[in-house]
Amino acid sequence: MSVLQLLGGAAVLLTTGAWLPQLARCWRTRSAADISWGYLAALSTGVALWVGYGAAVGDAMVVAANCLTLGALATLMVFKLAFVRRRVESAPSERESDRTWR
Repeated sequence: MSVLQLLGGAAVLLTTGAWLPQLARCWRTRSAADISWGYLAALSTGVALWVGYGAAVGDAMVVAANCLTLGALATLMVFKLAFVRRRVESAPSERESDRTWR
């Protein structure tokens, strides 16, 4: 294994592994409210372009790393949808919340 392959492997572990704490936090707190849809969309698009680039130049490491990252981003999107839906279903009625704040 060359130094460049080791460097690429370290980059894969760090950039893809960086999503694990965020996924764990979202799961534990049942909230993804702090993550914007714009951020998820822009990052997912960029990562998908990296997958295309890696495929075009024949770099399996780039393709694999970015596919894993896309999987993590897709999971965050699912959490965001599920946890927002759950929050809406369990929210108090508008009338009750008005009384709470007055």
